[in-house]
Amino acid sequence: AYATEIRFLEAQVALLAKDRWRDARAEEGAADLAVSDFWLDQGLAHAGYRLTGKRLDRFRAEWDRAIRQVVRPKLLVILDVPAERSGDVCDAAAEAAVPSEPPPLRRAILDHARRPGHGPTLWLAGRHRNECLEEAVAAVEALR
Repeated sequence: AYATEIRFLEAQVALLAKDRWRDARAEEGAADLAVSDFWLDQGLAHAGYRLTGKRLDRFRAEWDRAIRQVVRPKLLVILDVPAERSGDVCDAAAEAAVPSEPPPLRRAILDHARRPGHGPTLWLAGRHRNECLEEAVAAVEALR
């Protein structure tokens, strides 16, 4: 489990590396908005669910090093829909939504998202696709 969590962490760090985003923004015609379907802190909740003892301590140390290498989100969007409704809420995004996780992991992710220090967080719970899209667009526009 430790090796799997470290592989996920390394892959996510590669995608969110500060240098990668600095280079992308410097390109002519580059978009000023990037969206991912994960946030690095989510991996900490996963590790806390899957690891214990020294393996969890080692993962946290790796995560502490990794977090300094990545671009932090300017807006965290939490899509939290009841499992029985995930098929009709926000369609494709529902596949990556928190309810697909086992209940203790879902709670850990949501608890982690509630911690201070993440910046603005938009909670989309139990809403339909158009409402999700409207609120997310409004939140992004408010940050510009």
